[in-house]
Amino acid sequence: MSDEPIPTTRRKFLEMVGIAGGAAAVYETMVAMGLLTVPEAYAGPPDLSGNPGQGKRVIVLGAGIAGLTAAWRLKQLGYAVAVFEALDRYGGRNFTVNTNPRERRNVIYQEGLPAQACKFTGDPDKQYFEAGCGRIPYHHVALLELCQQLGVALEPYVMETRANRFQTDAAFEKQAVANRRVANDTRGYIAELLAKAVNTKCLDDRLSPADREKLLSLLSTFGDISANSNPPYKYNGSTRSGYIRDPGVVDPGVQPPPLKLDALLNSEFWKHRFYQPEDYLWQATLFHPVGGMRRIVDALVREVGEPNIRRGIPAVRITNGNDGITVGFADGSSIKGDYCVSTIPLPHLSKVLAKETFEADFLKAVGAVEFAPTCKIGWQASSRFWEVLKNADGSNGPQIFGGISWIDHPITQMWYPSADYFAKGPAVLTGAYNYDAPGKPVATDFGKLPLDRRLEVGLQGGERLHAEFRSFVPAATGLSIAWQSVPYIGGGWAEWKRDDPQHIAAYKRLLRADRRFVVSGDQVSYLPGWMEGAVLSAYHVVGLITGRGKLAAPAAEPTTAPDSAAVTGAG
Repeated sequence: MSDEPIPTTRRKFLEMVGIAGGAAAVYETMVAMGLLTVPEAYAGPPDLSGNPGQGKRVIVLGAGIAGLTAAWRLKQLGYAVAVFEALDRYGGRNFTVNTNPRERRNVIYQEGLPAQACKFTGDPDKQYFEAGCGRIPYHHVALLELCQQLGVALEPYVMETRANRFQTDAAFEKQAVANRRVANDTRGYIAELLAKAVNTKCLDDRLSPADREKLLSLLSTFGDISANSNPPYKYNGSTRSGYIRDPGVVDPGVQPPPLKLDALLNSEFWKHRFYQPEDYLWQATLFHPVGGMRRIVDALVREVGEPNIRRGIPAVRITNGNDGITVGFADGSSIKGDYCVSTIPLPHLSKVLAKETFEADFLKAVGAVEFAPTCKIGWQASSRFWEVLKNADGSNGPQIFGGISWIDHPITQMWYPSADYFAKGPAVLTGAYNYDAPGKPVATDFGKLPLDRRLEVGLQGGERLHAEFRSFVPAATGLSIAWQSVPYIGGGWAEWKRDDPQHIAAYKRLLRADRRFVVSGDQVSYLPGWMEGAVLSAYHVVGLITGRGKLAAPAAEPTTAPDSAAVTGAG
């Protein structure tokens, strides 16, 4: 017999580890083998002890969340900070639009299009449109902690209610149907079909008799089916799908008939983000600052100090050096600093770098990724018609209190406000939030439309979700934004592809400085498009500049690029 060891494949080895130690052991083994990328857990803001920045100046380009957060933390460490913003407002893609001109957030500017001034009526602190970021997941700890430290009050953001709607022309006679009907009727039919497979012994090679009984018990609860129906386990509808008329004292109520299985399948509802609330980033509970996302920006501006921030002054040339860095601006002025933190979107940044002063691999990394097109519409409705409890004929009204309705239409989705329920007077809806998908340039095409046409498309989508939409939503106060057309921004998020070799190499390189120059923002995080990514990236570059902690010398380089499509929901 040979003493040579029998070769073992990596897969077989992991199977053996699993048999011996379970899933946890497999996970740890894969991490040790470098098969999984595990980001370090957030351990809090940077070390702010001492005064390492004394006598040093940091130039920060961009007054969005990343730039302002980095500037505040560096200021706390004793650095002199000078922040320059190309736009005439603070915030970047944190953009709460209302009628207050003092804040310079009352107008939407896009290249090649007329400026749109907000015409909403009522209290600007309540009547506003989140043209950019709009929600904070509960597990975005760095951002939530930042809000606590800044004194920014938060309120719940409702991601989904079972009263939200789904609409497609491919099924349901083109009518919008309640989320609860789609969700629960689908579960009922799946449970019925699986129970049938169990009872016809199709799964006997996988299930013991005891397991079959347990699975049938599970399916009874999962799909609201019963062994006592005729035939057994047939799905006949469920009160989970709601009522056309609610039960009372002598009235048992009227349930809607179950949606037909072929209609559910023809609708392909699952391809239209119906299950997005199940994904980690959108699971309850989410939050939103009271008064709008701008509250975070305003608090950061207060801490950095307005005298340290200049608006409306785009950088046009950045010259790197061994001992410092120089930034020239469109007005002909320039500034020298010991370090520069740039949150300029990477496609635009590549145009303003003095290429002869930067390393070739860094320049290649900066130019490796594009920004994704994405668009939104904001409506001010004359009343909260979506919250109506009872219709004129006594039937149930929409009864929608927050959440998102999804639709097979260019508007893609509609957000209902998560605050001020039952308030009289106007309220603001996010009437569209779209993005491109493979083979479907929805946001690209929508962004090319003239402003009046965008709003007309938005009204048409609104009518498909709510037949009465136009009677409550005047087009005259509508607003639209295509982020790919916003000057100096050019899109909603960096469109990284997780397994693209060029993107992996670029992402690794951008996490390191090029002498005195560092890149920041959600664009260099595993959370592109999220403010959490911006805050974490700000802390990363503070670590690079100060040389403190693990951030100064990462223990291991990442093995993948960010998965922008999955993280933003645009996949």
